[in-house]
Amino acid sequence: MKVAVIVQKFPAISETFILNQITGLIDLDQKVDIFSFSRSDEKKVHCDVIKYNLLGKATFFNELPQDKTERIVRAAKIVLRYFIFYPKEIIKCLNYKRYGGKYYA
Repeated sequence: MKVAVIVQKFPAISETFILNQITGLIDLDQKVDIFSFSRSDEKKVHCDVIKYNLLGKATFFNELPQDKTERIVRAAKIVLRYFIFYPKEIIKCLNYKRYGGKYYA
């Protein structure tokens, strides 16, 4: 199974329950992707963040490139990577009529 975890900030030292859920899923051999709106500015991190390489599994939305061309290239790579495994779902996500054009690039 593949699990996406969406959080406001990562890694937040105060939110150990989220960290425990993530590491528990990984221990059960589940694939976990972490999506965070921003990177935590805390200097200390929980030891499990390093042990499980959770920063390597995290995507931070605030770290998107400002250059429009680079954003399109990175988005295309992500779409192509997941299109191989989930073509129907990707096509649904790219429904221009449903989601409109104001959210694109």
